[in-house]
Amino acid sequence: AKMLLEHAGQDDEAIALRKTILSLFEQMFTYLSSRSSDFAPSHMKALQRESFVPCKDGSGSIGWYKPGDVYFKNSEKEEDEIIALLFHSVGFSPFLAAAGVKSEASVQDILHRLVSKPREVLQKVGVDKYTNLLHRIASE
Repeated sequence: AKMLLEHAGQDDEAIALRKTILSLFEQMFTYLSSRSSDFAPSHMKALQRESFVPCKDGSGSIGWYKPGDVYFKNSEKEEDEIIALLFHSVGFSPFLAAAGVKSEASVQDILHRLVSKPREVLQKVGVDKYTNLLHRIASE
């Protein structure tokens, strides 16, 4: 899948390919969730170091991320716009939870992103939201 995407352009066929890949991986994670008892803790620990979780970015491209760099979409509440701009998210899967995908970005995760990539955060969220983010962290 990664190799196919490396050579895909932005035409309708490439867009359809991205949608198909995301759908197939979602189905695969659902299947793997049903087989979770087949995985030893050492297998899940090894997966935490691999970039195997596909996420679509703002431009429509798919990137591959380590489970610890991805969060689950929260279907019950409206996703925080700032969090959606800063982090990648996927639908819930017990398999991905066991691999290390977190339910939501913590204040520490947000702060780490601010400290490690301040320019990127500012560029993605803009000055007003950046200031709001700093106030949010300060209040925690």
